[in-house]
Amino acid sequence: MIRKSLLPLLLPVVMFAVTDLGIQGKTYDIQEKSIKELILEGVEKLDKEELKKKYLQSIDNAFTSTVRLPASNSDSKRTYVDYVVATYDVPDPNNPGEILYRKGERIASAIPEGVTLNMCFIDGNDREFAVEVVKEFGKCDYLVANEDIRKVDYLGSNLVFPMGRGYIKRFGIKKLPAKLIMFEDKITKIHLDMKRIAKEIRDRK
Repeated sequence: MIRKSLLPLLLPVVMFAVTDLGIQGKTYDIQEKSIKELILEGVEKLDKEELKKKYLQSIDNAFTSTVRLPASNSDSKRTYVDYVVATYDVPDPNNPGEILYRKGERIASAIPEGVTLNMCFIDGNDREFAVEVVKEFGKCDYLVANEDIRKVDYLGSNLVFPMGRGYIKRFGIKKLPAKLIMFEDKITKIHLDMKRIAKEIRDRK
């Protein structure tokens, strides 16, 4: 609290602080820039060559794969019920307020009756091996290759995808090559012995 006895001393200081001191030096007009102008200024400062380089790199990344898996060393075939695990409570669209699947619950996949999907996973880095594998696999509705998919047009599949980790995790692919035959709520997983295939290729030469 300020003592009343000090007020007379402070008044001149306060009055001086609010006194109009006039204009000193040069004056400048203050104009607010629009958001559009600020954005354009920012764009002009960007390194366009660097942006172009990153853009082209992102395109390359979309076509290539960074997943590498070991080769299968035996022929195998296994059929199992396919399911996914709900990561959250799934509401029932037909009954508001009701839960269709609880978090953590297994949900069986449901491919329409009479429909079969064939998905093939290959190591596309060796063209000769890749061609042999796809020939032995037979029908491949979807081909997933761990290389630049722009280079695998010789495999003759209409739909080719780079091998992302999402596929590996979803279908439990741990070695290559692998073929998934999906029907109803089941999957038949087939692996080929790459040592056998290599021998067959050598024997033909």
